[in-house]
Amino acid sequence: MSRKTLFDPAGPRTKRRHLAIEIVAGLALAALAYLMLATLTKKGVFSANAWAPFKELGLWKLLGEGLWNNIAAALVGMVLSLAVGCILAFGLVSTKSWLRRLSRIYTDVFSSIPLLLLLYFTSFGPAKLRTQVG
Repeated sequence: MSRKTLFDPAGPRTKRRHLAIEIVAGLALAALAYLMLATLTKKGVFSANAWAPFKELGLWKLLGEGLWNNIAAALVGMVLSLAVGCILAFGLVSTKSWLRRLSRIYTDVFSSIPLLLLLYFTSFGPAKLRTQVG
């Protein structure tokens, strides 16, 4: 049995060139990391005073509440997406042509809109509507 590959194996010159590129990239990343750490240390980010708010119990309560809200929102989103997905799946295999078309239109429209745009509208859209109505 022969193996098919998309390209020929690298020769000795290519291996040396790749090694040199890897070394240069590694040194550049190490220099960048050192520069970042030196700058952050100079600004006092790693001092004890910068981390003092994390000693407060109230902050940990707020962080825990935020974590719980995030988990709850994710669970609600999972359940709702499962329900909508099942309804659409049954609609797509339905014998009724109007239901099949409606499911196909909904699926095509929402699969064509980029996710970031949907997140933007669901995040900022209700707030804009609330300010205009109220």
